Amino acid sequence: MRNVGIFTVVIAVAVISVVVYQMQPSAPVVEQPPTSTQPAAVTPTKETNPLAVATHEQFRMWVPRFPIPCNEIIYAQPQPDHKEYTFCTDLVIDRVADATNQRLSQEDVLDSKVKARWAEIMGG
Repeated sequence: MRNVGIFTVVIAVAVISVVVYQMQPSAPVVEQPPTSTQPAAVTPTKETNPLAVATHEQFRMWVPRFPIPCNEIIYAQPQPDHKEYTFCTDLVIDRVADATNQRLSQEDVLDSKVKARWAEIMGG
């Protein structure tokens, strides 16, 4: 009988703890400013082509190098007659759309500003 009493107290304490925890207000989320060693991620507006303001990491995510070297086919050594050219531009469009919820056109991917940004950021 004594074990039942101890068990009841343990359950009561657990229930009270859960109730008190649930009643506490959640702490506000505070965004940390980027450190000087890590560049801030660019959040483009609807009018901005995300590729025209992309960071090095974003280009690496959005323009694949493997298994098809889309970075070379589209930007480094543009090859419009390459059999994978359209596939690569469509892949970039899909990846940017997934990351930014902004659907680009093929012209946006091939824009001269994007090619200049690619050369500046990726060294190509």
